[in-house]
Formats: sequence, structure tokens, C-alpha cells
Amino acid sequence: MKTPPPFPAMAFPPPEPIRRSAAPRAGKSTGEFLFPPTDAGECHASTLTELPDGTLLAAWFAGSKEGCRDVRIYWTRRRPDDDCWSVPRRIPSVEHAPHWNPVLFTMPQGEARIFFKIGTTIAEWRTFHCSFDPENDRWSSPVELVPGDFSGGRGPVKNKPILLSGGAILAPGSVERNSWRAFVDRSEDGGRSWRRSGFIPVPEMEVNDIHSGNCFGVIQPTLWESAPGRVHMLLRSNHRFLYRSDSDDGGLSWSTARPTTLPNNNSGIDLVRLRNGILLLAANQNGENWGPRNRLVLFRSEDNGDSWEEIRVLDAEPLPPEGAGTGVEFSYPAIIVLRNGDVALSYTWKRRSIRFHLFPAESFMKSPRRRSRKQPIHPNPPPFHSVHPATEERLAK
Repeated sequence: MKTPPPFPAMAFPPPEPIRRSAAPRAGKSTGEFLFPPTDAGECHASTLTELPDGTLLAAWFAGSKEGCRDVRIYWTRRRPDDDCWSVPRRIPSVEHAPHWNPVLFTMPQGEARIFFKIGTTIAEWRTFHCSFDPENDRWSSPVELVPGDFSGGRGPVKNKPILLSGGAILAPGSVERNSWRAFVDRSEDGGRSWRRSGFIPVPEMEVNDIHSGNCFGVIQPTLWESAPGRVHMLLRSNHRFLYRSDSDDGGLSWSTARPTTLPNNNSGIDLVRLRNGILLLAANQNGENWGPRNRLVLFRSEDNGDSWEEIRVLDAEPLPPEGAGTGVEFSYPAIIVLRNGDVALSYTWKRRSIRFHLFPAESFMKSPRRRSRKQPIHPNPPPFHSVHPATEERLAK
């Protein structure tokens, strides 16, 4: 039975019509707000998906402040012929507790689902999900993804699941308790049931981070499949760099996470693999743990993530004299490939709105004449900690 929300819905300004003259051109992107920036509260952690008819759905959490009891999940949609996004509405709620990190995903059968967390603290998260009814333009009442699970959250924690070539669905998950640990949830029956992997192995080392008990940790994976059964992930970390782990058995087991050359300020990332094999990664370009989120960029890899180059600055502003924590934040990107090959991307804009970009497919075509500028993003990556010889052999393949 649906419980009525105890707080009034956050009021968002009406969306602005899209300028048709700003339609995508070769190499050009369109950028817009899902709703005009507001000072009525905070919004964060957006997510995107596309329905079979081309309708785009977007969602995020919003309320007076992240973690407050009035924070709920909001959503909007834009049909192919719409001039603007719909007025944001709230997803049905079942508990009087903070809501967090929505994740949209269109199931293989075409049904859109949204996963999100509920819990007073992150360590107490439980995962709920509901389905979208396009005919009536509404969501079903949320139910627990794994009833009775109190492990700190199941299913996708921030980034979208992926559909493997063999038909299984992998959802990138993590928990934040005494330590930060990542895993994947696997469904082989279209999302009706889920089986969790073991935690991703990580090096044992201490870091200066009270949020994770001063232990090295990784969370919020983003996934891609490079060949049947060969799955990879990049992970947010509290050790200045993005980390990577690989699986040769469809996500059932994973190699020890190792550092990449990509800096990470302990903020969310997202990645997508295009049809031509190119990887696009949206991330903050900063290597300071809990560092500023004032520069959000798009990276590109043509060698399955072995090397990266920065190709676009999505948003950037200099920090004011007061430094970080003053409202200059572009963070928590979400990126997907549409059915026509275009790339859609959204991210938090100063916690006052959600910014949306649409890139035409031809923006990321491989070109043999294009001069390679692939260089290590950071000149001094951290050392790779020794692992079991069997793992090293698997990584070398």
C-alpha cells in the first residue's frame, strides 16, 4: 500500500522550450537544462534512459539538502516531438526517509525501470524499484529489489546496468559501511531475481579518509562489455585515481582492482561503449581526494580503456576565493547511447538544476587520419600493488 509523502513536493520552475534552431549538427552538441536553475533546494545524481519509441526519461533526487528526510526522486520525460521536457514530478514513495541515487534502465523487453535507495544513512540503504507505464504516464508503486536485504543496498548504486551479449543483466553496485566495497548484481531472468558477486578484490592500504575508515575503497562502478563474456569496470576511489577491474566470465569473478592514469577526486563517473568500440567517459578532472568538482570533462578511448584523451570540457568554472564547497559543482554524470547512435549525457549543475547534452553520432566516428594524442592523463600513476600470479596472467591477456 502506497504511503502518502509527509512533505510537500519540491516546486521546480517550468521547463523552457527547446530552440529548434539548435538541432544537433555534425560535431556539435545541444545543451539545455531539464528545468531552470532553482534556489528552492538541492538536486543531484541524474540518470537517463530511452524508451522503444524514442522518448527520453530523466530522474534525479531533490529536496532541501542531500540526506534530509524530505529528499525524494523526481522525473521528467521528453517525447521525440516535444518542444521541452515535461514538468518534473515525484516518483511514488513508500517510506518517510531520505531517497538517493536513482538509476533508470530500459529492460530487454522494453519496460523502463527505476532503481533507487532509501535510508537515513548510506550504510542503511535498501534498494527499491518500480516500472514506468507509458500509456498512463506514471510509475508503479515501489517494491524492494531484494526483500529483506540489509547489506547496504543491492542492484545499481549510481550507474546504469548493462545487457550482456549472452542475455544476462549486470548491475554495478557498492556499499559504504566501515569500508567501501564494490560488486555486481547479476540477473538471468529479465530482472526478476538477482545474484550478487563477491566484492571486487582491492589492494590493502591505508588512506587519509575518515569517510571510509581510513581504508582504501572503491565504489560506484561503471561497466562495459568488450567481447562476449569479457566485462570491465572503472571505479571511483578514495586514492586519487580511477581504478579498473576485469572479468573473463561475464562478471562472475573479477581481477584485483588496479589504478589507471585517470585522476579521480572521489566523485561519481559514468562510461558508455559506442557501437564502433570507442569508450566515452565523463568525469571530473581532479586528483585530490574530495577535491573540487568544478571541471567536468569527456574522455575518449579507442583501445578498450588502455589509454585516454580529453576531448571536451562539458562544464568548468574557476573556484571563488573561498574554494570548494561554495556551489561551483558540475558532477555525477550519466551517459547513454540512443538507438540512432547519438549520445545523451546529463549531470548535476551546481545542485540547482540538471544539465543535459545531446551529441550526434558522427561526433565520435573513428578516423584513420586523426592524429593520435593519447598520452597518460597523469604523469605519475600510483604503483600497482602485487597480486596473485594467476590474476596477473589473466590481466595480461
